[in-house]
Amino acid sequence: MKTCLLLFSLTIVQFFSSQSRAYILPIETILGKTAARAGNSIISIEQDVIFSEGSKNYVIHEEWLIEGDKNLKLTATGTGELKDLFKAHYIYNNKNRTQIVGKNKIVNETSREFFEKFLAIKSGDSYLTYLKDLGIAQKVRLSRADGSICFAIGEASTDKALSPQVWIDQDFFRLKKIRLPSEAEIEFSDYKEYGNLNYPDVKHIDWADKSATIRVTKVSTKTGEKITAFYPETLTEPSEIMLSSKGAVGMKIEEFYKRFR
Repeated sequence: MKTCLLLFSLTIVQFFSSQSRAYILPIETILGKTAARAGNSIISIEQDVIFSEGSKNYVIHEEWLIEGDKNLKLTATGTGELKDLFKAHYIYNNKNRTQIVGKNKIVNETSREFFEKFLAIKSGDSYLTYLKDLGIAQKVRLSRADGSICFAIGEASTDKALSPQVWIDQDFFRLKKIRLPSEAEIEFSDYKEYGNLNYPDVKHIDWADKSATIRVTKVSTKTGEKITAFYPETLTEPSEIMLSSKGAVGMKIEEFYKRFR
């Protein structure tokens, strides 16, 4: 009788274990479904990047035009105390970022920590390539992020080190969190649907004891723009960043735009 009960218990455990494993989809399927949430049109995003210093908030207003993960255009302008101290105009094409400094057009390789492109990846293959570029292992397990059960892609962290990973919501295939090799973390929350585009209202970034919060104020999927809007020759205004008078918060803003933009 005891043997029968033991066998029955083992069968139940194996059944539920197999059911749990069944929810771990292949990485190609997960990334393909996530890419399908990026929409199929050129979109525009307006958002405020908020840097807190003591009881004060310093805000940079950003306007993005996004065709996908390979063509993006950014205009970022300081507001309030930063109004005449910060202007950034960047065009991203594939792995290059173009800007004008003074009278010179400068082309640099896009930072590996440029996370905005992850919300615009339109193919599973491209997604996988970016994960490989970040050294994220092609391993999948279930984990939690922002209170949701997620597919966590990458090596699990240990007591000694945090591993680079991404977390993708199990039910809706929305990107919830990225941990970069530098251990900087970006969380995405409060998603809204705009047709087949899913986009978060809030993005929060933590890095090296610093942080910033991004609040999206407007999303449009009907811009009427064409691919020519992303040609580097359309860039005519210089970037001007003059934050030395703002002390620690000025250095934080400069570091953010150097690393994550």
